[in-house]
Amino acid sequence: MNRSFSDIHLALEEAVDAYRSCPDEAHGEAVLRETVRLIQTDAQVLYGVIKQDGEKRPAGCYGRDQRFYLHIFSSRLRLRDSAVRDSELLAIRKLYDFTVRNVPLGGFSLDQSDQEGTILIPKEDLTARLRKQEEYAMQEITFRHADLPREQAAIDQIQFDVFHLEQGIPADMLGIAPERDPHWFVAVDGDEVIGTTCSWTDEEGKTEFGRYALKPAYRGRHIGTKFIHYAFQQVFDSGVKTIYMECRDVSVHIISAMGGRVTGEPFAFYKGNCTPMILEASAFH
Repeated sequence: MNRSFSDIHLALEEAVDAYRSCPDEAHGEAVLRETVRLIQTDAQVLYGVIKQDGEKRPAGCYGRDQRFYLHIFSSRLRLRDSAVRDSELLAIRKLYDFTVRNVPLGGFSLDQSDQEGTILIPKEDLTARLRKQEEYAMQEITFRHADLPREQAAIDQIQFDVFHLEQGIPADMLGIAPERDPHWFVAVDGDEVIGTTCSWTDEEGKTEFGRYALKPAYRGRHIGTKFIHYAFQQVFDSGVKTIYMECRDVSVHIISAMGGRVTGEPFAFYKGNCTPMILEASAFH
């Protein structure tokens, strides 16, 4: 899906226009809401940069709180109305995370205009709204054993999208043979399967765990961590004592925090690395 410029970017532009016409609390809340939507959907935005003497640094402005706010734009049209001359396209989630990690940064300067100024969005406001919506979202999302064969097509589609399209793993490597006794778990939002993972038995009778995949719109919201924890608990409750895994870099610290242990060196596997790990029932928490 093309996340560069879409309906949610247009919704943000409309919210900005409405706020500039009537800068009250309700219209400010709409700007905040639409900016958070961009973060939650991992959308891309244009952000201003200053290129000088072969170096590059973010463009922005200082707020009344003496913090620096990064210039971002909802469209190229808004960029042309600004004083910014150079820009790059980047996921707004990465820019938000960058502001959170850096104390001197205040947040975003949205759609800066030579004629109309800018709208400053403090990172604290974004964080508070994200947490509130994540808590609400978790009330709607459930984890359970997959309903097979009814949900098999949805599981296969997520596996294909994440492992083949995103990670470059050949599609013919994604299946798990029935003789391996696969047990699928799903994360569900309403009636929609939004995440998958699986345990199965290898040739030596060991219990392996993997195939963790989550739709992009649900990432970065701690759903995956809770989902994996749920699935581990189900596997251990079935009587398994040790789970064996080969984990992507992003999962190593998550599983380590649950009691997992690295058992080997990372190795290259298509678009990324995998690290051998085990998780024992006695160490799981």
